[in-house]
Amino acid sequence: MTFFTSEYECKLDTKGRLVLPAKIKSNLPEVSTAELVIRKGFEPNLILYPMVEYKKIHHKISSLSEF
Repeated sequence: MTFFTSEYECKLDTKGRLVLPAKIKSNLPEVSTAELVIRKGFEPNLILYPMVEYKKIHHKISSLSEF
């Protein structure tokens, strides 16, 4: 899995879509370029996951007890 440890500025296009910098897009695995999940991280950060990786995390969280 690709892991980014830097800070990147992204912009929204006129339709409100997030435009990723070319540097990020070029480092994404081929299978993940079509489906990405963005979630709120700590402070003002967003976390970007390829769908394949996010499903693994979601499965782990959903299997935890609510109590």
